[in-house]
Amino acid sequence: MHNMRKMTLKRIGALLLAGMLLLCGTIPETKTDIRAEAFENSDYTDDYGEFLYSIGRTESGNSYAAESGQFLGYWQMGNAALQEAGFLDSSGNWTELAAAFGITSRETFLTSEAGQDYAVLAYHKRVYHYAKYMGVDSYIGSNVNGVNMNFAGMIVAAHALGVGGLKKLIETGTSGNSSNDSVALLYMENYGVYNIEDTIKGEMPPVPEAATTTTTTTTAAATTTTTTTTTTITTTTTTSTTAASTTSTIAASSSTTPETSTATSALEELKPPAYIKVKPQYDVCETGEILEIYIESDSAEKYEIKILMPGGKTAEYKLSGTMIGVVMPVIGICEIQVKGINDAGSASAESVYVSVKEKVIVNEENIGDSNNDGSVNITDATIILRYYSCLAAGVSMNHEGGFNRYYADANGDGSLDLTDAGLVLKYYSQRAAGFEPNWSDLLSQ
Repeated sequence: MHNMRKMTLKRIGALLLAGMLLLCGTIPETKTDIRAEAFENSDYTDDYGEFLYSIGRTESGNSYAAESGQFLGYWQMGNAALQEAGFLDSSGNWTELAAAFGITSRETFLTSEAGQDYAVLAYHKRVYHYAKYMGVDSYIGSNVNGVNMNFAGMIVAAHALGVGGLKKLIETGTSGNSSNDSVALLYMENYGVYNIEDTIKGEMPPVPEAATTTTTTTTAAATTTTTTTTTTITTTTTTSTTAASTTSTIAASSSTTPETSTATSALEELKPPAYIKVKPQYDVCETGEILEIYIESDSAEKYEIKILMPGGKTAEYKLSGTMIGVVMPVIGICEIQVKGINDAGSASAESVYVSVKEKVIVNEENIGDSNNDGSVNITDATIILRYYSCLAAGVSMNHEGGFNRYYADANGDGSLDLTDAGLVLKYYSQRAAGFEPNWSDLLSQ
């Protein structure tokens, strides 16, 4: 009996270890795992190519063709990012800079590796510009919630939070969104190992000759030529907003130094919001469930939200923060419209849609059955871990093969995380060891 119990414990330990190994597969690679030549464009004098490859692994699985809603490409750049990069104008039209790389649509953007490489570098340069403007770079070397922030960590954390969100995280301990904070700190820790200052602070690579409109600017140091394509994204002089979004990029490099550039004066002038991004907590929810809606903008100070429901019903809300919880009462497809407003004007976000389904009844027989195949096993735990890692990375999980998040929520707390995966592994390991576990006992432990 003693030996049987000992073997049982060993089997449980082995299964739990297998689950942890599955989890480890979702953690971003560190510098020691990456080779510069693995990235298509490794012509950098520092680690920037490796840095990009690592981010791309998390954002898209290293695929230039990846797309998730408005987020496109290797680094999942959204509309705001592309505006910052100078590839989209404030009306959402592709610019001459984009055309220089043969990009005139989202489809051509997804096939232009050179264009995406240029855009992400332009974005990171823009992030650095905002970080200097808002004083975030003065915190380099500081401990941020247990993680030391160096230059690369600052850039990649702002990639996840925006510069304003990162500043708030540093100064108050939270940006206001704990999930995004976790992602930013994970990025800071894993990607802060790279030396990327030379590339970020250096000159942009040349633009293909297809860029038609150029201007020449003379400074005391040199004469350079840049495209006149500029971005309209601005920040206010407060620290509560930011021009850098979760998956953005930057504008083409300026021909002058930050000290002589006119960008600072443009930033100080309040303009209508140039971008607004709306992200519901889920794209599928139940009737009666509270749906959290997160909103991000460059300079909006308040929002008007309208939800259009099946049958002609509408619900309207006014919001001065960046998150609202809304009860979804009607089955069907609901459209969420958001307008951002400041003293200079307003702008509307692209509508997002949420599918509302009838409330799912979860009982003892289907708890933990993530793929709804009638059994609870390691596959179900893997699905939960994949969902959690996709959520942390800000990308949508491919639901092919079946997925029921209500069944997957083993402890019934409304969120899917490592705790749920651990409970599923524990349930399965006990069954594999010949016991007859029940969820009531597991959840009470």
